[in-house]
Amino acid sequence: MPFILIGIVFVVIFGLMWTKHMREQRAKFNPDDMLNEINNKGSNLRRQLREEQASIARAQNRAAMTAAAIKPTLPSDIDEERIKTMIEECGYFRDSVIVDIPKKLSPNVYRLTVDHYPATTMAAVEHLIEFDPPFNPGQAARYLPDPANPGGIINVKLTPYAYQKVDVREDNDVYHFGLGRRKIEITRATETSESKVTASFTWTLEQSAGANLAPEGEARLGTADFQRTAAGWSLVRAFRNTHNSYTNICP
Repeated sequence: MPFILIGIVFVVIFGLMWTKHMREQRAKFNPDDMLNEINNKGSNLRRQLREEQASIARAQNRAAMTAAAIKPTLPSDIDEERIKTMIEECGYFRDSVIVDIPKKLSPNVYRLTVDHYPATTMAAVEHLIEFDPPFNPGQAARYLPDPANPGGIINVKLTPYAYQKVDVREDNDVYHFGLGRRKIEITRATETSESKVTASFTWTLEQSAGANLAPEGEARLGTADFQRTAAGWSLVRAFRNTHNSYTNICP
């Protein structure tokens, strides 16, 4: 019994102390102060967001002004759309791109085959064709041709995937893969004198999924020169830019 009574006394004393503490805390608590604190935090956050948005807008405006300042001007009687039209009138861009793939080949003269049908290796890499019996063109290309011993006949077959990537036509000995026309985009046009303009451009193919089979591969950068004459502006020449040279493509 003494221990029980002592325990009850401790519980009562603890309860009184806890009640006093809670009353003091409630006395200190002011709902208006808490609401003001929330409003102040919200105002600060909104101000920071406005300042960040204004900073982004200023940066965008500066970038636009800089781009406009450095963009070269063209004579009033020619623009980029007219430049693009004149380049696309050239046969290199007007005609559809077609690459040929042989229906049969011999392993020991594969390098000679690739010289005649350069898209063959890439067509195998892109899984547009397969070989029967199986054949590794990458390995065969490392060896010198042996016309005296051409090896067996390997049949080249189309995969179902090919019909989704390119336009396919067939002859007796060859598959014709149509890649569509080359579609150009002007990247820069500059007036070099009162009567001369130079333009840089790149291009894609209509059948972009098979574009790596094109004769130019991935080197699709070009430069064109234009001359003003009494009859108006005309394309003088256009080049395809490679790593270390220029190839004339128009006219």
